[in-house]
Amino acid sequence: MVDLPPIDDRRTFYGIIVVAALVLATGPVSLTPYGMKVVYFLFMYAALAYAWNFLSGYTGYGTFGPFAFIGLGAYATAVQVVYLNLAWPLALVGTTAFVAVFALVLGVILLRISGIYFAIATLLVAEGLRQGVLIETTYLKGSIGLNVAPLTNTEAYFAFMVLAFACLVLTYETATSRFGLRMLAVREDEQALSTIGVNPLRYKLSAFVVHGVLTGLAGSLYALSLGFLFPSTVFSISMTITLILLVVLGGIGTVWGPALGALILIPTQEILTQNVSDYHMLAFGVVLIVLILLMPEGLVNELQERGYLPRSRGV
Repeated sequence: MVDLPPIDDRRTFYGIIVVAALVLATGPVSLTPYGMKVVYFLFMYAALAYAWNFLSGYTGYGTFGPFAFIGLGAYATAVQVVYLNLAWPLALVGTTAFVAVFALVLGVILLRISGIYFAIATLLVAEGLRQGVLIETTYLKGSIGLNVAPLTNTEAYFAFMVLAFACLVLTYETATSRFGLRMLAVREDEQALSTIGVNPLRYKLSAFVVHGVLTGLAGSLYALSLGFLFPSTVFSISMTITLILLVVLGGIGTVWGPALGALILIPTQEILTQNVSDYHMLAFGVVLIVLILLMPEGLVNELQERGYLPRSRGV
């Protein structure tokens, strides 16, 4: 059997979660409206980073196509809210089912290939979906975009917060389970896993579907928080690049890496945008280069090297 972390480690993890949740729950009364938006976009990027890490970090199947699921989730939810008059929480249930089926079918097709071919294929699928939405003008309104009733700041804050914490807990529980161990085995040596009678496709496909659903839910909430959606907004390659950078900075294939990456990069990006708006992308690029040069294996691995964090799959 796989060695699970000692009970004290689990208590520590969930203790941190409870304390953090209680502190962050005060956001709507302790933060300005602008501060709330910064924090809930931090939650959004953390959730997106966890979704990407769940697939790419733990199975080694790197994808450039998260914006396919961001856009798919956004439009699936918007269509239900606008045309079916569903309340947004109910629309999220429908979106979850729709994206799960889409990811399952797509995964069966794409997971037969790997490496750069898989990454490029996911990028092409995402771009194909974007072009499809641009062409469809009857219901999706093409480049004109769709308007939806926006969430209040408080609704968006708590919705993104719940999603981000759910992604963190799911990652921890998976990473410390037998299932997570086999996902790592797919990353390390897929052929060896097959030789002992284990079907790698089961684990790759499960990770791909979870990745798709979590990313789609984040995309749904993103559209609802804005109150409008355009193909260029929700099918955005720049969002994909940002969320991948969060994971790389925090630590690929780690439990805390995506959260740490989001905590560092999203506020940094916002500070640079506010203070050096004309050159904020250049300044942000310089900051990223410096951080990656200083911590090429990610912040979590750096802290483990220095003895501040234990070396375990629960970290």
